[in-house]
Amino acid sequence: MNTSSLRAVTLQTVANCAQAAERAVVAYRVGGHRLIAAMQRGVDLAAQNGPARLATALRRAGGHASGLASKGLDSVSSRTERAIEIGSTGMSRRLHRVADLAAGVDIPVVSTSLQAAARISLPGALAALALSERVVAGAGKLPGSPVAQAGAKLPARVARSRKLSLARVRRAAKVKPVAAAVAAVPDAVAA
Repeated sequence: MNTSSLRAVTLQTVANCAQAAERAVVAYRVGGHRLIAAMQRGVDLAAQNGPARLATALRRAGGHASGLASKGLDSVSSRTERAIEIGSTGMSRRLHRVADLAAGVDIPVVSTSLQAAARISLPGALAALALSERVVAGAGKLPGSPVAQAGAKLPARVARSRKLSLARVRRAAKVKPVAAAVAAVPDAVAA
């Protein structure tokens, strides 16, 4: 139990945290694009049920809004990924530098004190590593991650609640309220 093992544990923890954060950003991007696509489908559905002039305007406005939302989503995602990369590499560099400085100490009292501090810190670092590994494993189940894309089965309880949630959303977004709103627009425009 020396500074090099503390160094390895800490570097692995930083790498795990960066990986989990990157997977969360991918899930954010995938979920955002799904939401934008659902919004666009709703606009297209409303346009199908409305008058031709209104349908063209709705489709144009919906396409413009979807394009802006997609650009914004991609911009935020790419900047966040860049920030994660910068933070992770910067932290790794600093950890290497501090560990090299600690290894280069020639004064016996200071060296012994640093080794004692490393021994005391190692259990906490190992606990943080174990936690970060669990976080990465959980992040692997997010949409857009390799595990989720490979078709990993969801537990039955989770799959059932997800189906119920989707059914509630679909019921709430029935076409009738949208069709009524679309039908009312030409009257409002004519007035």
